[in-house]
Amino acid sequence: MGYDIKVHKPLQKVLLLLFILFSTGCQSPEAEKERYIVWMEVSQQNQDLAVSAYKRLREANIEFKFDDEGNLLIKKSDSKKAVMCCS
Repeated sequence: MGYDIKVHKPLQKVLLLLFILFSTGCQSPEAEKERYIVWMEVSQQNQDLAVSAYKRLREANIEFKFDDEGNLLIKKSDSKKAVMCCS
């Protein structure tokens, strides 16, 4: 009536490995493009530069946000556009 659990252990390990690989390593390219990256590290020394970048990003309709440290973040997909408008 019972079955040998040893037969199922290798299958369980393979399934677990596949699950981990697919859930962590298989992000879509679209998700990667929507990831925010640091565009400018804002510090006391470059406040004027940060204000200028903020204005230019707004004028170019590029989405941005600030992280907890005050760094300016943009979407990875907008990085070329940001270089064009803010360099």
